[in-house]
Amino acid sequence: MDLKSGYWQIPMEPASKHLTAFATPDGATYQYRVMPFELKNAPATFQKLMTRVLAGLLGKCVHVYLDDIIVYSRTHEEHVSHLRQVFERLHEYGLRCAVGKCRFGVSELPYLGHVIGSRCNRPQEGHLRQIRDAPTPRTKRQLQSFLGLANWVREYVPRFAEIAAPLTDLLHKGKSFKWTTAAGEAFLSLKEAMDQPLVLHRPDPDMSFTLQTDASGVGIAAVLFQDHADQRRIVSYASARLNETQRRYHVNEQECLAIVWAVKRYRPYLEEKPFVLKTDNKALLWLNTTKESNAKLTRWALLLQEFSFRVEHVPGKENELPDLLSRQPSDDNVCEEAEEDDRMLVPMRDSQHREVLNAIDVPTLADEVKAAQHADQDFPGIVARLQRILAEGPREPGERSFAENYLLEDGNLVKQAGQRRLLWVPEAARPRILHEFHDSLEAGHPGQDETYRALTRFYTWPTAQQDTRNHVRSCLICATTKRGPVQAAAPLRAHTPQQPWQTIAIDFMGPYEVTPEGKRYLLVVTDLFSRWVEAFPVAAATARVTTTILEKEVFSRWGYPRDIISDNGSQFSSNTFKRACHRWQVRHWPTANYHPRANPTERRNQEVKKILRIAHQTFPNQPWDRHLAKGLFNLRRRQNAATGQTPSHLLLGFDLRAPGEWEWDRGPIPDTAEERHQRARSHQRRYQERYVRPGPPTKTFQAGDQVLVRHHARRGFEPKWIGPVRVIANARGNCYWVERGAYATREHIDHLRPAPVQTPAEPEQDAPTREPHPDREDTPTVEPPPEEEDVAAGPTIVGQLLPDQPIPTQEELQRHRRRHLARQRVRENRREMPQEFRPPPEPIWMANRSESEVEHSDSEPQGDTESEDDGGAFEPRLG
Repeated sequence: MDLKSGYWQIPMEPASKHLTAFATPDGATYQYRVMPFELKNAPATFQKLMTRVLAGLLGKCVHVYLDDIIVYSRTHEEHVSHLRQVFERLHEYGLRCAVGKCRFGVSELPYLGHVIGSRCNRPQEGHLRQIRDAPTPRTKRQLQSFLGLANWVREYVPRFAEIAAPLTDLLHKGKSFKWTTAAGEAFLSLKEAMDQPLVLHRPDPDMSFTLQTDASGVGIAAVLFQDHADQRRIVSYASARLNETQRRYHVNEQECLAIVWAVKRYRPYLEEKPFVLKTDNKALLWLNTTKESNAKLTRWALLLQEFSFRVEHVPGKENELPDLLSRQPSDDNVCEEAEEDDRMLVPMRDSQHREVLNAIDVPTLADEVKAAQHADQDFPGIVARLQRILAEGPREPGERSFAENYLLEDGNLVKQAGQRRLLWVPEAARPRILHEFHDSLEAGHPGQDETYRALTRFYTWPTAQQDTRNHVRSCLICATTKRGPVQAAAPLRAHTPQQPWQTIAIDFMGPYEVTPEGKRYLLVVTDLFSRWVEAFPVAAATARVTTTILEKEVFSRWGYPRDIISDNGSQFSSNTFKRACHRWQVRHWPTANYHPRANPTERRNQEVKKILRIAHQTFPNQPWDRHLAKGLFNLRRRQNAATGQTPSHLLLGFDLRAPGEWEWDRGPIPDTAEERHQRARSHQRRYQERYVRPGPPTKTFQAGDQVLVRHHARRGFEPKWIGPVRVIANARGNCYWVERGAYATREHIDHLRPAPVQTPAEPEQDAPTREPHPDREDTPTVEPPPEEEDVAAGPTIVGQLLPDQPIPTQEELQRHRRRHLARQRVRENRREMPQEFRPPPEPIWMANRSESEVEHSDSEPQGDTESEDDGGAFEPRLG
């Protein structure tokens, strides 16, 4: 509801009318009879009037800001009643509404730059559009205007203060305005944040809150959220910059400062009931145990003692608060400047209700074990035998030890272990015990020894250690989330070219800061025989740029090679590069996905990066490619450990001379190219025998094996391994085709591990429970496991996925992968394209990587990948 010319409905005090007088060009003088809009105290006067008019309704069903009134209700009947009360108040004070600006019975409406809904808030699109379209500030005043716009939605953006820190640093008093690269990146980051889902939810007073904090060198951040059954609902984001004094705090002090600041900020939400605090608990431990004592630390400790919370430890490397929470589609934040207003909109507690604690009798785990003892078919015989031994004495070997270690307590069998008494667990209850001490969230999936030590503090049975070991080894969660045992890497296949420029390896580095010539990437080409390195700064890492550089700068001087080794970057897997290889009559050998060890140029990339790093530290204000040529000169005259010679001597027949080196006449040296090459080949052979000698036998898989695949594109708390999945066939060498839903992917053996053999969590009801006698722990009776049926081989598995389809060749799989990537880029680029203009989807029967796995690292930017057939490009058959 909006009042009609609200200020003009308030009459002026007669003694103050002359203060509003003004003159017109015709010489007449006028004064206001009602309150004008230009008076400094007009907003406060009008707000005071509306607070008096709606007294008793504010915070219950009405919220008002100046002449904008919001009436909120749970049901339609309540809404009609609330509207009637508001209209009666307005009629009583003689205030009129602008009917054309009022909206009734809606679930959401724009209000003060926000769209307020029944469950969540979001900023208005018009305000976001102003931020996205804002030009780059050129003066301090323009920067202040932009930050004023962005601050309006800062409550929706995680780590807003940290992102905007380079911009706010430009506003320091006495500091000249100089636009920097960091400021430009912060400016673009704030504009990109406007494209994220900016949604905030109402807090549910019946559910507990979780507060997560984090601190960095320039700012602190916090988020308040509630975990519902279907999703995580953000209640509030908050962030603040650290001043110069706080930036010099120790990291523990900064973590504690973030906690104290967040708790004070969200006191209205946290002071009523216990909450969960997710942070680095070492910060709280440091606050309680530090020997330093000052007023600041004392205040922090006393403040935290007022709240009831449970700390959950989140290691620093995993506490990536903005990355984790910005992916939630329903994150919500509470207005930072008007916490009291939000409390009036959604009361956090009802004064008519109080919490009442009631005791509930819940069966414990020990009660379940005791009940299982009495239900076990061997238990009556065990009790009778123990009573006979105690009454008549032992008759058979082992009965004395049995009577000394076991006893009956309230009709239950327990074992005396020093000062403790352990409850004997029958076979039917053992899966429940193992689940409680390993699988539950409270247990936390510990290792074998820790699980066994924990459960044997309270329970025992003869085969407890073996059962614990089998249970932990068969846990799928442990296998997919933990690092597991260190496995020997598969041996590399040595590349042994026989002459220079017979085999080359290529790779892209970057993107880096744009140079004045527009260069962002670096194409590195390495001759695997001589280790001669060529590097070319380029503006774009595409297939066309790659082929042009190779033809004009490499092949024109050194000739065409026989083989080219590269990774699986889109610029190397595109049809453009395939057709170029066909034209050059060159074989292209792509390495396995996420396996940089197989690309020999990766070692040269490290050397080139070292050169660029040293040049940048020496000349920080110069472009990164200015001194690249000098660095390459140093690499070419440096002796290589694999060949025993310098690349220049092996390739050119002489060592490159550097300034300052003394040169003398050594006379003619009978050293032909063939002799140099022969020495290099023999040296490489000895080098490979030394460093690539066979180690322990690596794991191998057969068609039908169940394996886990390393999760390369995981984020946040996603597991490290995915699976189990089924092996389809060997893809030649150390790679395997594995089944991934409707797709098949080629994975290196280093990225696979055997899947754990799953054991049933609960025994079958009709299964026999053959229990060994408690005093015969050394000879338990174990039922032999049933023999497993043979698993179907590769062709059968493919037939199940793709009826009447043969095992695809590598060429077919790569062709489908290129089409899959091209379609994905079309989907990303069309965004809001109307349905009638979208191309029809093509069926995908198999691709090299699934849609959720396609990810390009910084060193592998996407290039000119084409979707049509490769036209029979010359390529070796690997499958």
